[in-house]
Amino acid sequence: MDRSGKWFPPGSVGGNKLIGGNASGKYWHCRGEDIIQAEENKLPQGCYPFKTFSAYYDDGTFWITRGDASTQLIGAGDSNEESGAGHGEDWRRLTFDYDEITYASILTNAGQNPRLRTQRLDQDWPRMLLPEQYHALPSFHTAHPQYGGLTGELPLFLALMAFSADVRYVGGVFESCFTFGIWRTHRETHGRKQSASFAL
Repeated sequence: MDRSGKWFPPGSVGGNKLIGGNASGKYWHCRGEDIIQAEENKLPQGCYPFKTFSAYYDDGTFWITRGDASTQLIGAGDSNEESGAGHGEDWRRLTFDYDEITYASILTNAGQNPRLRTQRLDQDWPRMLLPEQYHALPSFHTAHPQYGGLTGELPLFLALMAFSADVRYVGGVFESCFTFGIWRTHRETHGRKQSASFAL
């Protein structure tokens, strides 16, 4: 907690640890039409890491920071540490910007809005990816098929996908939910547990 009593994830080096197994620490390769686990768990030839964010889930809230929180000091670090000036950015709540032409919600770690811009009642992905507090308010639900999309930072979307299933099934979710170049929903029980995290 900070001095005002607000809780946030640990910021110190070693305060966030990578737990091996299942999907953790593995490379996944998007080939345009599908996603597969990279052979020998290393980058395919000619590929390079795109971008890394760390995501932490606690009590209905996603916390986001740039980079791998298991290897770097986040912001000022824990409240009992010396000043972290010059270190990575602080943990921030998952937020959205809005595209006011398409009414799409844009995933970001530094947006202006705490909820989806709009969503349709026939969409399963908001329930699959996000706790209720992130859903659009009922007055902003729509029946128009061209509205209610999601775009933004790919690593944040992948983090939400990872949290959408039990940790044992994350790899299968990555492989089965992106086929023929189209994202699909799944029916697995979500894996959002207290104090869980991913770096993607």
